[in-house]
Amino acid sequence: MFNRKGINAKHKYAVFIVHGEKDNIVSVEEGRKLRDAYQIEGHPVEYFEVPNFGHFWANKADVNAKMWKFFMDHPRVEEPPK
Repeated sequence: MFNRKGINAKHKYAVFIVHGEKDNIVSVEEGRKLRDAYQIEGHPVEYFEVPNFGHFWANKADVNAKMWKFFMDHPRVEEPPK
């Protein structure tokens, strides 16, 4: 999906990225690079960095509600065949 050359997706789609500020498995810098790559290529992106969280689900940060709202606001749209 992601490489140094970019995302290279055929279609643009909404992307919601949640990253714990203290993640010791995947660095915050990598999460930010991924966010930037999607944004550069024109994907709608929501990046949510959770303070004081590591590499686990951020229930207390209300991430589920934020994610649902984001995807409801950015429904997948089928592109017509060319």
